[in-house]
Amino acid sequence: MVDRYSGNQGVLVLFEGEAAKRAHQELFALPDALYRPIEMPVTDELIAVAAVPWQELQIVAGWEKILCAALWSSGKPPVGDVLFLLEAAGMSAAELAALQNVKLGNIFSLLLKRERFDLLRRVCTAARVNLEERSEGGIKVHCHLVSDQTERIVASSL
Repeated sequence: MVDRYSGNQGVLVLFEGEAAKRAHQELFALPDALYRPIEMPVTDELIAVAAVPWQELQIVAGWEKILCAALWSSGKPPVGDVLFLLEAAGMSAAELAALQNVKLGNIFSLLLKRERFDLLRRVCTAARVNLEERSEGGIKVHCHLVSDQTERIVASSL
């Protein structure tokens, strides 16, 4: 596993799908050599990344992967945990109550439809903070949330 990340690069970009990679490259114009696809649970990827002295890690992924990073979950996080995260991000009690029986993917769609980019940015920031803390301050992290519908970055921890 560590061999996949070997090298003495300053920046590593983990991406979920080619659309995410393209969206990121359009904004940041980094060379292909700095990109690595997410091939296993994001928590495992991050543990492997920590074994190499990267200066900066960027994660470009969809809703579930960013949630997994924010909640340090190796699988699909429970909706209750996501609602707790959204509450911490500033979602009102009334909005949370309306999401009690909504599926995980539909929560993201609703947030996009309602243009709650503030909450999506705070989820990205929660993921960044969690990952930086787990790397014990050794890696600067940026998280970028990509929509499958638009194939664009819709929120970021930047």
